[in-house]
Amino acid sequence: MKVYISQTERFFARLQGTEASINDATVQKYALALLKKGLSHAYVNQAISALKFYFRHVLKQPKSAAYVRPKKESKLPDVLSLNEVMQLLKAVKNPKHKAILYLTYTSGLRVSEVVRLRLEDCDRERKVLEIRQGKGR
Repeated sequence: MKVYISQTERFFARLQGTEASINDATVQKYALALLKKGLSHAYVNQAISALKFYFRHVLKQPKSAAYVRPKKESKLPDVLSLNEVMQLLKAVKNPKHKAILYLTYTSGLRVSEVVRLRLEDCDRERKVLEIRQGKGR
């Protein structure tokens, strides 16, 4: 509630002193201005949702037009070079920790998946690991 209220207050504070009528186009221009300011797409989507809620449930206005929402930003992960991986693996002296790191890297497991591994999950004959509760089941 606090976030929606503050988003709505910011919207009206920005309109203060202008003769602009408040409609769907005004909200769309506001959202574009937020994006141009460099604010995150999640923040802009939150502002749109707050204003949509305000107009529909507080002002009891009929359904508004569908706002064009910015798409979710996708960031590429930081990938270590082969040399960086080798340096990391060589730096570890503890055999248990070294085994965990090698297993994690060579099998492409996530930390949560490695933590859940048990000895019975390793099938040495078939050279297969059983991963329980992996991402996406």
